[in-house]
Amino acid sequence: MSLKSQLTISILAVTFFLIIFFSIIGASLKATETFISEDLFREVNIARYYETLVSNWVNLPEPEKIIVSLEFSPENLLPESELNKLRKGLLELDGLIINTERKNAFQRINQIFEDHVIKIRTLEKLLIKRNGIAKNEKLRRLEKKKFFEKQVQTLLDGFKRMIDDLSKTLRQPDFQLAIGNTANLMLAVSKMERDLLIAQSDVSKFLFFEDENSFKNFEIDRSDLDDRIEKRLRAVIDLLGKSLEVVKNPVQFRVFSRIKTNVQSFRKSFDELKELLEQPETERLEMDDEIKTIITELKLSNARLIKSANFEANFYWEKISKSSENLLNQISFDLKIGGLFFLFTVITGFWISFFYPGKVAKPLIILNKEMAHFNIGEEPISQPISNILEIDELRQSFFRFIERLNFTAQVNAKYIEAIKEMGDVFIKLHESPPTPDNTQPGLEYAVNHILEKLIESVSGIDIAKVMLRFPTWTDQEDSKTPVNGQSQKNPPSGWYKLGETYFSGSFLKNPEFQIYVDSRKSISKFEEFIPDGDGLIGNPSIWEISLPTSGGESKDSFSKKIPLFSLSKAPTFTDRNFEKGINGCLHLIWFFRKIMAGNSAGELESNLEVGNYDKENVFGALFIYFSDPEMHLSQQDLSFIEIMGLQISILIESNILLQVRERQHKTEEQLALAREIQENLLPKKIPNIESLHIAAISKPAFEVGGDYYDFFKIAENRIGIVIADAAGKNVPAAIIMTVFKSVLSTFYENGEMGTLGPEQILEKANRIILKNITPDRFITCMFLIIDSTNGHFEYACAGQPAILIKGKSLIEIAPEATDFPLGIFDMPYKKRYSQLEPNQGILLYTDGITEARNRENKEFGISRLKSFLARYKGKDLANNLTEHVESFIGECTPHDDITAVSIFFLGRKS
Repeated sequence: MSLKSQLTISILAVTFFLIIFFSIIGASLKATETFISEDLFREVNIARYYETLVSNWVNLPEPEKIIVSLEFSPENLLPESELNKLRKGLLELDGLIINTERKNAFQRINQIFEDHVIKIRTLEKLLIKRNGIAKNEKLRRLEKKKFFEKQVQTLLDGFKRMIDDLSKTLRQPDFQLAIGNTANLMLAVSKMERDLLIAQSDVSKFLFFEDENSFKNFEIDRSDLDDRIEKRLRAVIDLLGKSLEVVKNPVQFRVFSRIKTNVQSFRKSFDELKELLEQPETERLEMDDEIKTIITELKLSNARLIKSANFEANFYWEKISKSSENLLNQISFDLKIGGLFFLFTVITGFWISFFYPGKVAKPLIILNKEMAHFNIGEEPISQPISNILEIDELRQSFFRFIERLNFTAQVNAKYIEAIKEMGDVFIKLHESPPTPDNTQPGLEYAVNHILEKLIESVSGIDIAKVMLRFPTWTDQEDSKTPVNGQSQKNPPSGWYKLGETYFSGSFLKNPEFQIYVDSRKSISKFEEFIPDGDGLIGNPSIWEISLPTSGGESKDSFSKKIPLFSLSKAPTFTDRNFEKGINGCLHLIWFFRKIMAGNSAGELESNLEVGNYDKENVFGALFIYFSDPEMHLSQQDLSFIEIMGLQISILIESNILLQVRERQHKTEEQLALAREIQENLLPKKIPNIESLHIAAISKPAFEVGGDYYDFFKIAENRIGIVIADAAGKNVPAAIIMTVFKSVLSTFYENGEMGTLGPEQILEKANRIILKNITPDRFITCMFLIIDSTNGHFEYACAGQPAILIKGKSLIEIAPEATDFPLGIFDMPYKKRYSQLEPNQGILLYTDGITEARNRENKEFGISRLKSFLARYKGKDLANNLTEHVESFIGECTPHDDITAVSIFFLGRKS
């Protein structure tokens, strides 16, 4: 039985017990999930909603406590936000409760709540009405306050004066002798005074005289105030009556009679006021009784609501507790049953784990040891059959793999040995010096060596050669030397052989050999040449058929035999004049310029597979021929051929790079010499003249510049200044400027410059330059002679721009307003004059400044130049202007040489 069948039976048994175990657990979890999701969470939410309802209700302020506060507002009894919160909770409860009995209980609670809300709203209306009555009472009292206060105060003042008069009368000796009971009378007066003061205080309380805001307090006790005031006034009147009965003195009688009359009048006025105030007071008291009744009812409904809600919450908590206990009991029972099945599963799993490893591991361990100790080239030791189908098949596959591996190792050893020698080949390429007969002996040696290794390493090769396409294979487009180093003027385009052609020993006896040798044509000393469009390599149709094979990406076995391109099965090339006779299998490895451009081999092959290549980029080919028309090579052999072909391509490229490097080295030496010559054109230092400030700078755009400036001391106070720009750039421009420099230096050394004007100097220089430069070259320049004592200068201009700086005004000397540049034709030049005042100057510059371009391809231009000059305040203008232009350019490559000379006149000499 196979291992797969045995494992299947065992796994099915374990799976059966696991299914039962997980079914029990799943059913238990499903019941738990149903209870929790459908019952438990809902009942917990109901209980919590009831508790929240009780908590929110209990936290509401009690009506009687709000009513007795200093400030009353109906919203304080039951704010709308709290009412909405309570109603929202009741609405959510209504949606959660599904039991009919509990639904009825909830409806009763909801009804109590709504009745309670109605009573609160009724209480709010009564309190608003009562508040209005209280405010009206206060207004009425305030209306009578001043009048009544005046009456009381007048009575007290009169009573006080009467007491004072009475006291003075009583103190008179004659009066005391006349009345013997004066002391008793004084006691009566004192008592009347005290009673009247107490009556005054009570009247103030009755009318709220002492506190402007006291009307807000609806609980001030004014009961019996009016009775007490009545009793006080009556007591005073009785005491006055008794006093009048005992006095004999007419004066005292008049005094006490007047007091009695005033008190009686006050009593009458108070009675009238009392009747006026008592009517609304009675209405308010009746309303207070009604408010107290509603508050009592609210307390009862509040208690009922809290009691009912707490009862429902406790009911649901008890129900949740009982349901949870039942659920735990059910889960415990399910776990016991599931545990039994799990135990059976574990026992079965352990049985399988210990039974199968002993049976399966033994032959695998033996096979593993054999594989671990196996060395390439050895034969494996035969082992007994294990009776496990898969293990026995694995052993047979291992034996077959060892056979292929040993075969591949033998072939690879031969290939590795050949590849190792590539290092020596590349060294030879660099070390072989050219000879008069052969300019690249190292390349030919390296190619020949690789072709030898190909013939030795891959059996069946009959012809191996390398053909290069001239002149497209090399960067030397103007070269007159073909690839094998032989000199010939204007060699024809076509394919030239590089190095030797290698034949196998068997092919020398083949009838095709002589036909092939006879068809190889030669031109002059070339051993073999094939023009484009002829032969096998030169025929473009071969390029479409025989393309490099991608060995590394092949899905076939590395040792599988692959058929090659057979000439006998392809369109015939019977009309070819070259490479006749051969009709077997052809394999070509093309050399492409794309490799030289940086493409990887993988990218190149990917392009070739879809036909995405340019035939003009083919610069060579490795030609491999097999005379057997049915020739098959392994993928390994094809990969080795491609590797060696790539090595040849790299060798050719390396040789080209060596030649290019040599040419670059020579060019760099010539440029360094030209740069040194050009630097010698410019003056080493700027002349230091007392009344002039001169600055100059020149920066070439390329290795060698074509701009030039110089200074010539013509006389004690006269200095000549020249700035010039040669047409063109780099070395040609520098050579032209060297001619111009030599001409001016000759004028200066022989003394002519001191006798000639600037226009004459340009005319003579122009005649000489016309004879020494080609017609397509010219020089723009300006020659200026300035007198340092007075700032006067004269100049001649040959197409060179300049700007006069006179204070804030800028005067441009435009090229179109000047004479023609030097070197175009013989012509006279005009002399011009100008005058510099102190701190005025002139800027000489080349067009590299105005034509400088930034990243947006915008020119610096004459407008930016003038703007810079208008703002500039210093004297070192040339250097600062150059820095400003370089900042404008940024990281862009300069378009042309940048040169500037600035001269400022500082003032006349003393």
